[in-house]
Amino acid sequence: LPPSTTNVLIGALVNFNVITSLGSDNNDRTYAYSVTGPAPVTPNPANFNCSSGCNNETHSIRFNTAGTYTVSVTVTQTQGGNRVVSSSAVTINVASVFLIPSTTSILTGGSVNFTVQTAFGEDNNNRTYSYTITGPGSTTPSSANFNCTSGCNIETHSIQFNTAGTYSVSVTVTQTQGGNVVVTSSPLTITVSNAGASLVPSATAVLRGGSINFTVQTSFGADDNNRRFAYSVTGPGTTTPNPANFECESGCNSETHSIQFNGTGTYTVSVTVTQTQGGSLVATSNTVTIT
Repeated sequence: LPPSTTNVLIGALVNFNVITSLGSDNNDRTYAYSVTGPAPVTPNPANFNCSSGCNNETHSIRFNTAGTYTVSVTVTQTQGGNRVVSSSAVTINVASVFLIPSTTSILTGGSVNFTVQTAFGEDNNNRTYSYTITGPGSTTPSSANFNCTSGCNIETHSIQFNTAGTYSVSVTVTQTQGGNVVVTSSPLTITVSNAGASLVPSATAVLRGGSINFTVQTSFGADDNNRRFAYSVTGPGTTTPNPANFECESGCNSETHSIQFNGTGTYTVSVTVTQTQGGSLVATSNTVTIT
């Protein structure tokens, strides 16, 4: 009994596809749905009939009240021996508001787009969206409140997470027009991880005037474009180039840069990687020693 969806707004239809195998005869079947939940559905009772070609049938049931419903169907074929089969149960969640994130796992400084689906009847105007976000750091905007004046049944809001950790996010939607209706979504979890950078030298010892190739591997999520690499080199002599700054426009997850050491002594080298596109992500690598 596969449903067209398992999450539905109040008043919406769910289509149930009933696939049966009762032998070569696929005629004269009845479908009696068992729906348990907080309120009746439409139609009630949800019974359907098929006279011919009944192996694959689809029935629509409307859920009028929020809550959790379990649905199963019993199929009876009266022709050819009164065969009866029952489906396994499926769960349908019905709510006035659903909060759907574009992703639940991002890197520090990244953004999540939250799509808010609401059902407040025929009037879909004049709604406010107030997010409740609990976690270890700040977000941008810090007070995640949004407004919609018309066409508000589906709204998308972008929130940037600035600190690594686990966040709980929910939204309260208020429609001031038509009775001050207020609903709050179920909370969901967003996990934010620190962006990473590793620095691997081709050698850790070099003669004066020699060069070392440094490979920088970064993890900034799916977007690997528009990164700046700023090296910090401390030691007794100069390097070439100086300062050792590099740019990458695309395909930047693994970059190699050559630095020449012009004086004898011990140097410490690290690199700070900044991705300006997608939230100004910044990561500093480990430190390596060059002699």
